[in-house]
Amino acid sequence: MASPGGFFWGNIHTFEKYSRNFNVVKEQVLNFLAGSDFVIGFDIKSDLRALELSTKDMALLEDKIIDIAYHLTPRKHNILLGLKFIAFLSLKLDGFQEGYHSPVIDAKVGMALFLKYMDSI
Repeated sequence: MASPGGFFWGNIHTFEKYSRNFNVVKEQVLNFLAGSDFVIGFDIKSDLRALELSTKDMALLEDKIIDIAYHLTPRKHNILLGLKFIAFLSLKLDGFQEGYHSPVIDAKVGMALFLKYMDSI
């Protein structure tokens, strides 16, 4: 089975064999994040929405979230700028996120932005 980016990811039976129950993973992630002092990310609320967290679950994390996108985006139109654009302006990263890109690289760039601007966040 090929992904839209053209990479081969194996067949669906392999996914089913090694996959874990979504609700179990969701609970593990929530417990990990709830036990953390901070949850730092770029547009992190979007990532958390993918976990389908309840309002109660989100309330557990609300005071821990440091969303870099929110702090580095002008508030005039309340539209978040993309990581690629902010990374280009702030870190001079050219060619970042071209085509397929790794979420690990996105996290590292997000952390680099946080470290650069943490005094103003």
